[in-house]
Order: sequence, then structure tokens, then C-alpha cells
Amino acid sequence: MNLPATSINTALFAMLLGATSPVLANNEEQQTEEAAPVKELPSIEEFLSFQEELRKDLEAGEYGEFSDQDMELIDKSQAKLKELLSGVEDPADLRMEERIEAYNAQEAIKAVLSENVKARPLCRRERSVGTHMSTTVCYTPREKSVMEEAAQDVYRNMGWTLPSGG
Repeated sequence: MNLPATSINTALFAMLLGATSPVLANNEEQQTEEAAPVKELPSIEEFLSFQEELRKDLEAGEYGEFSDQDMELIDKSQAKLKELLSGVEDPADLRMEERIEAYNAQEAIKAVLSENVKARPLCRRERSVGTHMSTTVCYTPREKSVMEEAAQDVYRNMGWTLPSGG
């Protein structure tokens, strides 16, 4: 199941803090007729499955490169989430301290992922040689850097130099 990270964070926050508002409550008596439709929250099993998928994506480099320190923080946070949530069907079964620990672990993962600027694509309009038509191209900073280095290598091998900057 591929859920966006923001949906997972919102869902976990609601699950961990008890989801006591009438809109999020499961108790029909607490809901009013004017209440907004209830957004279905992922189960704890789905959330833990998402964490496993995230781990595989991180190892495959889908989110860019991370420092050893960042990876250690993600590892510890995911281990804490698994420890706290494994075997639990309802977050309400967790003590408040455990809910807060789980929320903090999830926020640590989110912080590391959101600070990784190498994973964010940068888009721009480019015109191909011989045409007036522009196309939109998107590259991560890492991809752009690799392409620039390759272009510079080609020119160096030909005995030319490119101005620095880019």
C-alpha cells in the first residue's frame, strides 16, 4: 500500500493521541449530523507495512543519500515504532507515554526525510536545439550534478573547458 508520508503522519497522530474528536471518533453517539466525513485511517498493520516499504525504498536510494547519523536515527525510530506497535490492534491500548514515544519516533523519521534536499526534484523549462518548443524537465540535484560532471568530462576529454557555475 503506497500512502503519502503526510497521510501516514496525520493518521498516526490521530491514532496515537486517541482520536477523541467527534469527527474522528468511532463511537456513533459522539458524531453529529454536521460532522465531516470520517477519513479512514490506516490500521497499525498497514502502518508497520508502510515502514517496511519505506526501509526498502531508503536502501534502494529512492529518497536520496543520507548520512550515517540520519540512517541511524531512522533505524532507531523504526525499531521503536515496531517495538511499540507490534501486536497492538488499537492505539488506545497504548499508554499515553507509549503513544508519545511512537509519535516522536514517527516525527524523527519525517524530519530526516523532509530535510533531504537531494530527493526533491527541481523542474525547469528547456528548449531543445533546433526548435522553439519548450519542455519541462525535472531532475534531483544529485541527477543534475551527475549530468553536469559527465558533460564536463566530455569537454575535458576534447581539450575544452566549461565555465564553472551552472
